Amino acid sequence: MGPALLGLAAAVIVVGLATYRGLWFPAQWSSFSFPLFGSSRLAHWQAYGGYYGALVVLGLAWMWLLKTVRGNPRFPAWLVLAVFVLWSIPFVVGPSVSSEDVYAYAGLGQLVERGLDPYEVGVNALGPVPAVQVSPPFWRDNPTPYGPLYVRAAWLASAAAHDSVRGTVVILRLFGIACLLLLALPLVALARRSGMPPPLALAGVLCSPIVLVELVGAAHNEPFMLLLLAAGVAVGLAGLDRRSAADPSQGLPNGRMALVATGVVLCGAAASVKLPGLFGAVLLGWLWAGPGTTYRRRLPGLFAASALAAAVLVAISLASGLGLGWVHALDEPQRAYTLLAPFTAIGVVLQGVLVRLGLPAGWVLTVLRPAGTILGIAVAGLLIIRADRLGGPLAMGLALLALAVTTPAVWPWYLIWGFVFVATVAMPRSLQVAVVALNLALTPLGPGTLDVTGHPTAAALFMTVVVLAGAGWAFTRLRRADGASWPATGRVAVEHA
Repeated sequence: MGPALLGLAAAVIVVGLATYRGLWFPAQWSSFSFPLFGSSRLAHWQAYGGYYGALVVLGLAWMWLLKTVRGNPRFPAWLVLAVFVLWSIPFVVGPSVSSEDVYAYAGLGQLVERGLDPYEVGVNALGPVPAVQVSPPFWRDNPTPYGPLYVRAAWLASAAAHDSVRGTVVILRLFGIACLLLLALPLVALARRSGMPPPLALAGVLCSPIVLVELVGAAHNEPFMLLLLAAGVAVGLAGLDRRSAADPSQGLPNGRMALVATGVVLCGAAASVKLPGLFGAVLLGWLWAGPGTTYRRRLPGLFAASALAAAVLVAISLASGLGLGWVHALDEPQRAYTLLAPFTAIGVVLQGVLVRLGLPAGWVLTVLRPAGTILGIAVAGLLIIRADRLGGPLAMGLALLALAVTTPAVWPWYLIWGFVFVATVAMPRSLQVAVVALNLALTPLGPGTLDVTGHPTAAALFMTVVVLAGAGWAFTRLRRADGASWPATGRVAVEHA
């Protein structure tokens, strides 16, 4: 099949150039290089052009695959999964692409294995070992903010690899691929709710270039969280679907209530990987009382679901043997200043203006970055309140996107949180182009490329304009959808994408 072969070729070039000896990739652990691609004889412009060109080709192959799947109503879901596995193979065997974080995960597992608390110390506590040498400088002295469920997974990977960095990275990648393959089950269930062809949703999510690069190649821990979160939302919504047709506000039968409770538990488990998983429980709690009920009648379900998810999170923390130290480490990622974070970018621009005017400027980022987080939580809450109109999957996706873009430090893979749910409702061409463009945002220049403190304020201003334009577009689409059913809108988008 044309798209599959084109995507595989592009993936090989991306990973091959990741072994380029020009040191613009963090490939210290990799002892191999692809023929030609890994040669230091390549000029920088050739390596850059090849890398970006291959990413664009990978994106085009993905869009071609989506068009092929959409044009064939009987396209088998298993074939989509086969394409995903095929495109993943180069990313599994190569060095980390776009991020060094997975090397810190290897060190994280070794910390636990040695009885050290990863919520109190960074990987430097291991001493001069390979995992420390290849870890990003940011994580060498800072404790980890990741939940105890993932920390234990990293420990198991490190133990299985006998503390080998390469072995741990490969195991974590294979674990991520397994999570993504299992993610297909809740994705199919959520797509059917919205009238989206399941193979199209699977191709949209699993075969997207950003998932391949950031979740397979860079081995970020989102697949574990997204599997638990999507499963929780799908199971919970399935329980909420079986209400009395005569009176939707009636209480749920015991069997259906058990399904909703199971969904909330899964969302609590997702939060023990990354905290945004808690918002799945908030969504299910809000919808628990049924459509058409007053806000006051929804509060008991909201409180019960939130309390149950929090209890699961605490129970997993204690059972893991790592305790609740992760709570104190949650602010660690906020120490980074990334260009994709609109409130940080706006703050940098405003700070520069105030400095030029001779006015006090030290307060700007201190105020704007927390304000962005508060605004993001508020917007996510408002979107969940509108879940009856938007539909559960879309409300969840938009809420997660709102959270992702308002955090003090935004990285491209954060946007995958919401993209997974939005893609089960609609996959219009504009969304496809946005995903391909976003995959180019993290350049192969190594850590700090998106750090606004090292860039002229013009760059921060550019990103501010781009993000505000995107937010305005999303707001306009929401306003237009006020009189329509979003699932129906999703079907139209699928048919005309």
